[in-house]
Amino acid sequence: MNKNRIGYLVLMACLAVLVFLFSNRFLLFLLIMMVVLAVLMAVLSRVDARNMMVDMEIVSGTQEGKDLKVKVKMYSRFPLYAARSILMGVDIENTMFCSTERKYYFMYLSGKSREVELTIPARRCGEVKIQCAEILLQDLLKLFRRKIRPFETVQTIVYPRSVNVHVEMSRATIGAPREEGRMQNRKGNDPSEMFDIREYVPGDDIRLVHWKLSSKTENLILREASDPSHYNMVLLPDLGRKVMNIEAADEHGEPQENPVEEINTAVAFGTAIGEQLLRLGCAFCMAVPGKNGLQLCEVRDRRDLQRMLMLWMSSPIPEYSGQALQYFITEHLEEYFTRLLILSAGVYQQNLHTLSGQIGTTVVSARADLDTVISSVSGSCEMTDIPVDKTEEMYRIIC
Repeated sequence: MNKNRIGYLVLMACLAVLVFLFSNRFLLFLLIMMVVLAVLMAVLSRVDARNMMVDMEIVSGTQEGKDLKVKVKMYSRFPLYAARSILMGVDIENTMFCSTERKYYFMYLSGKSREVELTIPARRCGEVKIQCAEILLQDLLKLFRRKIRPFETVQTIVYPRSVNVHVEMSRATIGAPREEGRMQNRKGNDPSEMFDIREYVPGDDIRLVHWKLSSKTENLILREASDPSHYNMVLLPDLGRKVMNIEAADEHGEPQENPVEEINTAVAFGTAIGEQLLRLGCAFCMAVPGKNGLQLCEVRDRRDLQRMLMLWMSSPIPEYSGQALQYFITEHLEEYFTRLLILSAGVYQQNLHTLSGQIGTTVVSARADLDTVISSVSGSCEMTDIPVDKTEEMYRIIC
């Protein structure tokens, strides 16, 4: 706009010089018309801006890695006189990643109303809020910009992408949960009712196949001893937005950001594991870290899972990993559960010796520096590192 305004002023100045030198009536008429036109654009653009309204709505939710579609509605109560286009700046805030990005969109006006569908890349999962930073109306000659009333903030959830996970329940139980535990004595929460049979997975003992039941289905069915009656599972996302490692610091000694791909993958695996646990009929608990501790969310059915995801997606990830584990230990939650599954992004560097012998622990880490899966066992802790670039493969997770 500044270039247009400067060009317009330069043209007026040239005409003024020519009128002064040659006293030409036609040039004088052109000069007067340019002044009048500029004044009209200034007045009419102000009138159009007062009558113009802009609304935004989310067309549909999306998954991480795809585009988020939003619809912008521009309409005026009266015919437009001088308005030609709108320049809109929006702040796209991701609550989970504590990030804000500003984008600008240029849209032409046509008649009293117009709808435009915009696409916003969803690079991160989590709750997304789209706030209006500024909306400017431009006249036909792009000489003036007028502010328009901002639209109301809209928000949605960008869900993690789908990953292939096969969850198996470990029969090893460490510790005994308190009777006043978070998930005791609930209907359908007794594992002895739920984990008697399951499908065969390569590597299982063939002697456990239930041949009579398998003959009635298309798949091999295994017969298993029931798990203990107090099988309590808790999922703990111990993620961090930054890497707490001296070697990972930049040239100024500042910690680097944790790769977005690792965090997205860790959240995707956490969601997939939760879905698989429900399919197995296993109720579990999600411990979501907050500013003052862990917020426990019981998940017994699909409705609880949806509620848990909305809570998780709208909770900011701590700056560094380890905070969630510290809350878990401080609140002595190992006394209320027998199995702990930790979700991590990158190499998990936290000390788990405090929980050794008190609760069975599985750590699932999403790593961008790996090409193959790495599994290791140390005491009652099992660690599985998964490459972020091969999430289309099927992964076996033992909880």
